[in-house]
Amino acid sequence: MDREIAFVGGINIIDDMAKPGQTSPRYDYAVSVEGPLVAEIFDSASRVWSRVAWIRFRRGWGRVGDGQAPSTGSRGRMRSAFLVRDNIRHRRDIEDAYLQAIEQAKFEIILANAFFFPGLNLRHALLNAAG
Repeated sequence: MDREIAFVGGINIIDDMAKPGQTSPRYDYAVSVEGPLVAEIFDSASRVWSRVAWIRFRRGWGRVGDGQAPSTGSRGRMRSAFLVRDNIRHRRDIEDAYLQAIEQAKFEIILANAFFFPGLNLRHALLNAAG
């Protein structure tokens, strides 16, 4: 967002629920991030925007800002990591992180993820953890 705070998640801007007679809200989830992960998120987003700019416009759009260094101080007590999923080099990174966290859980597992449909490995891990 501004090298101090990042928002990551399914932040969709869409009006598909704005139909006559539609009363259900559309929920989407995101987290705000501060601290050391903001630099990683910024770098990743900059790379994506630069690729899009190069492909679509060949120049100008997508240049990284003024070179200001992001904040790297720690904040809070949560452990976190920024993972990128793609269909080439990072196809299983997020699933592997879930499996590791589920295996290490001591008393509770809370999953909040858009479009979450657990595969066989995740289902087995959750069943084992419940046991």
